[in-house]
Amino acid sequence: MAFASSAEASASHFNTDPYSTGCASSSFTLSSAAVPGGTAYVKYSRACGTNWMEYRGVVQTTIKSGKDSTTNRWTNTEVDTTAWSYSMQSYAPGTTTYTGYVAVGATTTTGTCSSTCSWSSSTSGSTLSQKVDAFVAKWNGKYADFDGAYGAQCVDLAQFYNRDVVGAAFMTTPYSGGAKDIWSTYDRNRYTAISAGSAPMKGDVAIWGSSMGGGYGHIAIVLGDAGNYVNTLTQNPGATKIGSITKSGLLGYLRPKM
Repeated sequence: MAFASSAEASASHFNTDPYSTGCASSSFTLSSAAVPGGTAYVKYSRACGTNWMEYRGVVQTTIKSGKDSTTNRWTNTEVDTTAWSYSMQSYAPGTTTYTGYVAVGATTTTGTCSSTCSWSSSTSGSTLSQKVDAFVAKWNGKYADFDGAYGAQCVDLAQFYNRDVVGAAFMTTPYSGGAKDIWSTYDRNRYTAISAGSAPMKGDVAIWGSSMGGGYGHIAIVLGDAGNYVNTLTQNPGATKIGSITKSGLLGYLRPKM
């Protein structure tokens, strides 16, 4: 991998468009792999020291994101329904490890590049319940830090679920407002809002208002209904865990359109 020019390379390129910034003009393909209906590519810009993912193939919905090993921050999730699309770029000059993925339906294909590139592919369960079970098995007892900022927060766990299980666009969560803001900024193409008085279902995303989380609210993944409580996969305080949370203060549930 060629090193970026010190005059042009900049960490400010993180989470920016490789084409509108001009970084793509000096890019080449580091590696590629077959995905359902097309091909995934890891691209690298010599001038900007950035990497990003691209998809080319049949017209279908693809989900893409990437991160560099220095900051460990994922770029915003890109959801497109076109024959060609790409993720935002990460700043990963030289042999900095870059990891990116392209998800097509239930199949997620991941490319990891440093001095060389490797690929892996995984297929999630066919039903939402199976996908939730797999998500619980992956994260229970662990710390989920999606954005590499502020430690492992409840929103971080929800972002992983939002991306890996639901396949929705990145949840906008201004830290001035916190988890409760997701109730008004969620991806309406991928969720249906359900009132707090309704019975929750496994796989819903439960959101609490300012009465929880020191005024920032709370967000968790629903595992089942428990009367005045919701059985959830939740994080903060502490690592991800299975626990019951009171319905008091609930804004409602986001039900995946799956």
